[in-house]
Amino acid sequence: MLNVPNFPTDNLYKFLAISGIVLFLVAVFYPEYRRTEIRDEITLYNSEINKLSIEKSKVKIKLDEIKNELDELEANIEIKKSTVNDSVISRVRVLSGKKEIVDLSHKIDRLIYEWKDINREIELKSIEINAKSKLIDDKNSDIKVIDDAANILGPFSVLVMTLGFIFWYEKTQKLQDKVLAEQAGNFLDEQYCQSCGMNLKHQTNYLNFSDLEKKSIYCNTCYSQNEFTEPDLS
Repeated sequence: MLNVPNFPTDNLYKFLAISGIVLFLVAVFYPEYRRTEIRDEITLYNSEINKLSIEKSKVKIKLDEIKNELDELEANIEIKKSTVNDSVISRVRVLSGKKEIVDLSHKIDRLIYEWKDINREIELKSIEINAKSKLIDDKNSDIKVIDDAANILGPFSVLVMTLGFIFWYEKTQKLQDKVLAEQAGNFLDEQYCQSCGMNLKHQTNYLNFSDLEKKSIYCNTCYSQNEFTEPDLS
């Protein structure tokens, strides 16, 4: 399960600073995310257009095949009544007579049914493509609105973030640092070397000791480099 981090509510200035960062990231990356999404849809749209072009080429091939078969049929029955174009096919049908002529007429019927099926698929695909085209146009319009909003949100988020950090430091962090410094000073004022009795606040490199346990009870004159300077002294 995804754990969403909670916004800091203990400090108003910290909340403003982090809110400014979030708004800035949204202003920068969200429009680009939407543009990437649209580019992907345009790629798919172009792919559908290419497929539709292939289907239309199949229609032309099928029409040429129908026209050739009709020419052969009419040559056998010596009748010229057929019309073949992209939208209309009218033809002579032979239901009786020589078997090869009747079979040829039936073959033409099958070719016309196939031509109609391909046209029906093309019509459905064209409807889908037109819907996708309109959707892409609408999203492009939305992107313009999002860009306009981002142009306003970006500077605003920078202002909120900057003011948040400034007030956070001036009103809160600066005071906390001062309190911690005073607490550290008070701690050293009350600490004395357990060997020689020197007040630990007088040694400047007190905080450089690596042994945290020893540095809180010995000065660096008695204890240095993690060992006593005079181990034989009682």
